[in-house]
Amino acid sequence: MATTDRPKRPGGRSARVRSAVLRAVEELLVDGGIAALSVAAVAERAGVNPSSVYRRWGTLDALLFDAVLAATARTVPTANTGSLRGDLERFVQSSIRATQTPLGAALAQVLLTRPLTPEGQRERQQYWARRHEALRPIFDRARERGERVPDPEDVIETVLAPVYFRRFVTGRPISRKLAATLVDRTLAGSPHS
Repeated sequence: MATTDRPKRPGGRSARVRSAVLRAVEELLVDGGIAALSVAAVAERAGVNPSSVYRRWGTLDALLFDAVLAATARTVPTANTGSLRGDLERFVQSSIRATQTPLGAALAQVLLTRPLTPEGQRERQQYWARRHEALRPIFDRARERGERVPDPEDVIETVLAPVYFRRFVTGRPISRKLAATLVDRTLAGSPHS
């Protein structure tokens, strides 16, 4: 087998570089926000050559977007409580906690400030498509249990919109019972499939 045909190892150098670079992005975002980010700063913090960053991501925007996707998947896990209501409540609670951390606030800033260009719109659509895909097991398990399941996309938008609006627009307090209230309202008022 020629060296160029050798399969990549999932835990090899490429995975280590990706992990170090994404961790560097997160640290720089928390330390100084979007303004603190540049490919050179990320590469220096990660201990890699800037050419490695460009080769893998191409642009700083692509790197930022990858960091948002990776961190969201890690910080907002899906639960399996035995009911759709319980799973959704845990999801909203995790989302609330994530937005209240310095990293979560910085990542939300990246996501919410994507440019209103075709590329920015594609990135937002990709982000939400991945979020919906990650949450699909919640709805699949509910169907398997025989629960009535509303449209998943409508549910996610309905329970998350007030969280983001309060956290990043109005600054209204987010109470401990907000997750339960949002889930109850959504499940009670949603048309079921």
